[in-house]
Amino acid sequence: MVTKHPQLLHYSIEDGLLPRINFLRSIGMHNSDILKVSTSLTQVFSLSLEGNLKPKYLYLVNELQNEVKSLTKYPTYLSLSLDQRIRPRHKFLVALKKAPEGPFPLSSFVPNDESFCQQWAGTSVDKYLAFRQRLLLKDLAKKYERS
Repeated sequence: MVTKHPQLLHYSIEDGLLPRINFLRSIGMHNSDILKVSTSLTQVFSLSLEGNLKPKYLYLVNELQNEVKSLTKYPTYLSLSLDQRIRPRHKFLVALKKAPEGPFPLSSFVPNDESFCQQWAGTSVDKYLAFRQRLLLKDLAKKYERS
C-alpha cells in the first residue's frame, strides 16, 4: 500500500486513517471488505468524509439502489466524481430509459465517455456531453438559488 500511495506515511492515524476506516465500518463493511477496498484504492484515505465518501455512499444506496458490498467489487466507484461522472451517467441512462431495473451497474461508471455511450447508452458521446453540461448547469443554478 505504501508503495502505491506513499502519502499514507504522512496521514495521522487518529485524524486520517481511523475516521475513514470507522466510516466504512459504519456503513456495514467488514474488516476483510475494508482491506480489499483500501488495498485496491489506497487514495480512499485521502478522500474527504463529508465532501466525498458520505455523498457517494448515500447516492449508491438511495439513487443507485446498490448495497455496500458492491464497493468491494468496484472500489473505483469511490474515486470517481459524483458530479462529473456518476450522477450524469446515471441520470442519462434513466432519461434514455436504458437504466436497468434494480441495482444500477457500477461497471457503467468505469469506461471512458466514448465507451460508455457505445456500450451502455447506445448514443453519441456528443448527446451525452450536452446532457451532462445541462445537468451541471442546472445543479449550479440550484446552488445559487439557495445562497
